[in-house]
Amino acid sequence: MKNFKILAILWVVLVAGTLAGCQKNNNNWDIIIEDITTNDVVINYNDNLVDLASQCIVSEDAVWNAYNDESASAEDIQNAISNTLNECNSAIDSIESLWWRDGDNSLQEWVLVILRKDLEYYTKLSELVPYLWIEDQLTEEQATAYDAIVDEIERIDSELNEANNNLISIQEQFAVNHGYELEQPDAE
Repeated sequence: MKNFKILAILWVVLVAGTLAGCQKNNNNWDIIIEDITTNDVVINYNDNLVDLASQCIVSEDAVWNAYNDESASAEDIQNAISNTLNECNSAIDSIESLWWRDGDNSLQEWVLVILRKDLEYYTKLSELVPYLWIEDQLTEEQATAYDAIVDEIERIDSELNEANNNLISIQEQFAVNHGYELEQPDAE
């Protein structure tokens, strides 16, 4: 699960950075959207997607705060997960209701892919919570179920990584399709 915590942070950076532009240093390449038209509709569309997706992502912090809090109970973690699932579902509903940009829903659809993967991840994580307090005392049957859940979480984590990488390509193509140029700034 620590891998996903890092992934969740990476997800925030990738979605917020990829959709809204990001600035990095130390020989990492940056994606910057440069407006070459006077039409701000694409920027507003992009910003709206970022704002809506952020609802889900920000709610994930409470899950990891509860998970890392030694005094938190299974109920505390489950409540945080339930809140995240609700926020992600709400974000998905809001994003699905957005109009496409010039008949192009590629960016919107890819953000939805990632949010739905997040739902899948947190649903599976919710199944793992009851085992967290008895990890050292699992029966053979419980250990098998626990291992299967962990394997599934790792699979979803890998798919989230891949989806985040694909989002970069989708964002680049979306920018090109709508008259924006992505460029790598010179190294400072």
